[in-house]
Amino acid sequence: MKNLKLFPVLLLAGLLVIAGCKKDDPTPVEMTDLTISADNSEITVTFNQGVYASSDKTGSLDANSFQLAIYSTNQVSAQYVVDHLAGDNYARIMMTYDDTLTGDEKIKVTALANKIFGEEGNVLDKDISKEVRVNTP
Repeated sequence: MKNLKLFPVLLLAGLLVIAGCKKDDPTPVEMTDLTISADNSEITVTFNQGVYASSDKTGSLDANSFQLAIYSTNQVSAQYVVDHLAGDNYARIMMTYDDTLTGDEKIKVTALANKIFGEEGNVLDKDISKEVRVNTP
C-alpha cells in the first residue's frame, strides 16, 4: 500500500521539476567545414545545422550571405554565385576566376552576421570565417 501512495507523490514531484525547467537557448549557427574541389571551381561551406535566409525558416542563402577574400602574391580576382536549398546544412559557392591560379592562394569565406539563420530561427549574430588553400592547377 505504501508504494501505491508514494507513486502519485513521486509523479507529481517529477511533473513539477519538468514544468520548472527552462528552455535552453537555441544552438548557435557554426561553420563546421570548408572544402574546395580539385579544380578550385567549387567551395562547399558546411554548417552544424540547417540554415535559412530568414528567421521564419524560409529562403535560400545567396551571394549576399557570404563575403570572399582571395589572398595571393599575384592579383587574383573572381566572381561567385551560391547554390543552396533552404534548410540544407551546406552551401556551394561556384567560383569563376578572372586570373590564373598558381596554387599559392588562400580563400577566406566569411558567413555574414544577420544574413544566416538556424533551424530554430536563431540569427548568426557575428561573422564567422574559415580559410581554404587552393589546389595547384
